[in-house]
Amino acid sequence: MIKAIWQHPVWRKSLIAAFYASLGLFTVLFLMPTEFLPDESIFSWWDKAQHALVFAVLALLGLLAYPTRIHLIFWGLLIYGAVIEVLQSLSGWRQGDVYDWYADTMGVVLVCICALAIKILFLSRRTLKP
Repeated sequence: MIKAIWQHPVWRKSLIAAFYASLGLFTVLFLMPTEFLPDESIFSWWDKAQHALVFAVLALLGLLAYPTRIHLIFWGLLIYGAVIEVLQSLSGWRQGDVYDWYADTMGVVLVCICALAIKILFLSRRTLKP
């Protein structure tokens, strides 16, 4: 019953729309000139936590929208994070940072590991039932 509700076309389309809308919103925020952003130090732990949280949210939305494409969401978001950092370096008003990309990666890895663990636990329970 839950599986049928979760895979309903309205839910799927809503999750897909939320995923791409979030990608667009975060891209704008990541590339916005710094005068529109709060002042932070060059290496701030809060900045890294924000990066990890944003990419964890993107990974979660991506996996909910495309539950059978864990590898595509994983690699796609890692590449997206790297491209964002390169674009920030080239912009002239933002500063790309490899540590930001590491934080992005940690957010994606955490969500993907949790998703794989849940998938393995769910599949193992299904196969154990008589």
